[in-house]
Amino acid sequence: EMSMQPIAGAEKRFRSGLNRFVSSYGAMRELPDDCSVPKVKDLIQQNGTAYAVIDRFSGMTLRELLRRNGGTLSVAQTQIVMEPVMDALEAVHAKGLFHGNISPDNILIDNNGDVRLDEFCTGDTLSTQKAVGFCSPESESGEKPQGISDVYSLGAVFYRCVLGVAPQD
Repeated sequence: EMSMQPIAGAEKRFRSGLNRFVSSYGAMRELPDDCSVPKVKDLIQQNGTAYAVIDRFSGMTLRELLRRNGGTLSVAQTQIVMEPVMDALEAVHAKGLFHGNISPDNILIDNNGDVRLDEFCTGDTLSTQKAVGFCSPESESGEKPQGISDVYSLGAVFYRCVLGVAPQD
């Protein structure tokens, strides 16, 4: 039987990241079904690692919607897209979680107009997945993002949608 083994000298970091992954996706399993985040169906711990089984959601990114719409959306259109994202973040923050990388690339819209906030940062991905122009100043300075960082990123996405350009990094 195969088992995931951390690189020698990185055992503590591996365990820490694995624990954050399990904790984060375990908490996400408890979110309401109508929450606009990935639906975690199962969390499996085996082979020295963990796997999250997530429902597939097919849709275009908000970035693609903006491109198809000439680069901007009206304030009213932006509110329609972003309201489910704001509601999802409220539920996520209530669980003590945060997204850590909100941008037009991580907001998906399907053919029915359903919206989902995707690509949550877990484990050690926090330091590697930063969307230029959408990260709060504290997360850019190396601090771990928190709920207030998500709020900053939401504002930056609104700005991008309405004005057609991302805020200055």
